[in-house]
Amino acid sequence: MQVNLNFSGNTSILLTYWKAGLMPSVKKGLYGGTLTLKNVSIEHLIPSSKGGASNLDNYALATKSNNSYRKNQPLANFLTKEQAEKYLKQFKGINLPCFNGDVYIKNVKKTILKCFQKKK
Repeated sequence: MQVNLNFSGNTSILLTYWKAGLMPSVKKGLYGGTLTLKNVSIEHLIPSSKGGASNLDNYALATKSNNSYRKNQPLANFLTKEQAEKYLKQFKGINLPCFNGDVYIKNVKKTILKCFQKKK
């Protein structure tokens, strides 16, 4: 099977690899919804409209419906720490060109913690 790994524009390596089937352990989105090719989207942990970066440390996979339901509201209003841990656990041990699941876990955890600290 030939896989198109074109990362041009705003396409995230996370979404591209997931859609290519290279992350079979990742079945659930950030909020717990089951991911499919038709419903998967990139969720900005800190919305770009609130100064969030468009980079891997600020990206998570989520269903389109969960992503649009949240819009640009604070992450901490929609996500529990348990949901975050379940989501991130799926990436443990994934090692692909330009993507290391263990590094992704560490960096996204930091971003999520920032979001929860802002809620206080």
